[in-house]
Parts: sequence; structure tokens; C-alpha cells
Amino acid sequence: MDYKKISKYVFIVLIVVVSFFFGRRTVESKPKGTTFQPQIERLATGDFRFTNPLIECEVYPQVNEVLTPFENKLQLVVDQAKATNKASKVALYYRDLLNGPWIGINMETTFSPASLLKVPLLMSVYEESDVNPDFLSKKLMFTKENDNTRQQYIVPSAGLSLDREYTISELLDRMVRFSDNDSASLISRAIDPKLFFKPYVTLGLKPPIVEDGDYFISVRKYVSFFRVLYNSTYLDRSLSEKALELLSKSEYKDGLEAGVPDGVRVAHKFGERKFEETGERQLHDCGIIYHPIRPFLMCVMTKGKSLNDLSSVIASLTRTAYAEVDKNINASLR
Repeated sequence: MDYKKISKYVFIVLIVVVSFFFGRRTVESKPKGTTFQPQIERLATGDFRFTNPLIECEVYPQVNEVLTPFENKLQLVVDQAKATNKASKVALYYRDLLNGPWIGINMETTFSPASLLKVPLLMSVYEESDVNPDFLSKKLMFTKENDNTRQQYIVPSAGLSLDREYTISELLDRMVRFSDNDSASLISRAIDPKLFFKPYVTLGLKPPIVEDGDYFISVRKYVSFFRVLYNSTYLDRSLSEKALELLSKSEYKDGLEAGVPDGVRVAHKFGERKFEETGERQLHDCGIIYHPIRPFLMCVMTKGKSLNDLSSVIASLTRTAYAEVDKNINASLR
């Protein structure tokens, strides 16, 4: 890769990461059926709460018909959301993190990821800290020249104080907990450009170098970031654990978190964007639901007119998934 060329695009990429991408439209695919992935044996370790690396080779199971009614229930929630005009487009990806089966609905539909791209930025920061142990304690000054990014609608934040220094660790916390765009902008300017793009390149994804004015991604592709964090196959396990623990402290509670019982950990990131010319909103929430027996990955991307409606759709899908996981566990214990 020509990193000199890439460096010329860093400023453009900063805009992509910390703003909400000016786009044209998304393209909806036909709903996909349930697809079954290899069964995976994993190691459960007491000291790690958020990660679970692969330890055995993959074994292809027979098709599990139990997931067919599960998919139908999720599809029904999607259909109802569209019928009641709560959402015009919905895509989701569900994956059992213990044995691998997954469900995808409209999983090739592309959306503007907006602040979802702060997850690969988080990964790059921790990789930089692994190479440069002093990186997280490095101080950056927030000045008026940096104060040019729009903040989130759904997680209000006091914002950064002008002419004050912040450590990258402090900025990282604000970037994840509040999805603070100014914090993301400062961090992006400090990181090695090679590491900035590395998560995308490593996972075979198109880097967000926007030459035509926008960047889109599907749920199927985006979940790769959470999968490699859970499996500790990109960062080492201690850094993956730190990243997911920080993601579990997000202040956004109305999407995935609203669909699970109190006390269940959710390591997730939301993204939202408003298209000023049409009034259309996009809201997404993707992450890992730490069900006490069967943790699962859930990613929902939505498009509609109301953030409240879109949040409720995401919560309904998560609630449906969590209830189905509970039901299948209880049935297996009988």
C-alpha cells in the first residue's frame, strides 16, 4: 500500500469519521435467509469478561432448523416497523458467538455508518498504544480551529473546553461514551496514518477514503470489527478486553440496551446521521449482547424520519432476539 498517497487523504478521512457523511441513497437488497456458519469451540476464562478467543478448528454442523422461526420473528418486527412507518429500511445481523449460526435480513443493504466508524478508530488507537506505550498519555490541545465538527443529537455532551489540553486516553473515553466528534477529530490527527487504515485493510474492507463524497457499509461487513474484538484476533486479548469494556460504557441506552434485561452487559456503538435535504434520519446500533449463557452479536441499521421511532425498532429487534435465545436455552434444559 502507498502510505504516502494515503496520508494525503487523512484530512478527508477525519471528516468521514467525525461527521455524518453526505450521501445519495441506500440500496436495499432482498431479505436474506438464515445462513449457517461453522460451529466454533471456545475457551471460557474467568478473568476476561468481554472476549473469548478461538481455540479449536471449525466444525460444520448440520443445519439447525430451530433458527428458522427465530428469523421469521425478526422479519415480522421489520415488516411491522415498515408498515407503521417507523422505519423505511431496516437491516440486521445476528450471530450466536458460541457456535456460529447467524441470521441476516437485508444484510447487504448499505447505510452511512456515521459514528460507527469510531470503533475501527478505537482499534487503531489501542494498536498505536501497543507500539508506543506513551501514546495514551500524550496531551492534545483543543483550540478554536479544531472546533468544527457537529455533535450528536441523541447523546448530548458538554463538549471540549477551548484552549485546554486533554490526554488521548481522556479523549478516547469521551469519543466512545458520548460519541464526541471533537475528541475523535483530535485523536485522528495524532494517530499514525498507516494504523488509521489498518483495521479496514486487515479485514478486507474498503477504507473510508472518500473521493466521491460519501461512504457506505452493510451490517454484514461492519460486524467484522466486533467479531475480531470478541475473538481477540486483531488486537491482543488485553487490548481487545479494554476496547470492549470501554464500548460497554456508552451513554446511548435507547437501542440495543433497551432491548435486554437490566444488568446485562452490552458492548456497542451507535451511529446517527441526518440528511438535511430530505429530513431523513439514519440510526444504527451494533455490538455484543453478553447473555449470561449464550452471548450474541447484534447489528441493526435503520432509516426513517424519527430517531425515537428508529430507536424503538432497534430495541424491539434486540428484545425479540434476547427472548428467543432464552427460550431456546430453556427448551434445551428440559
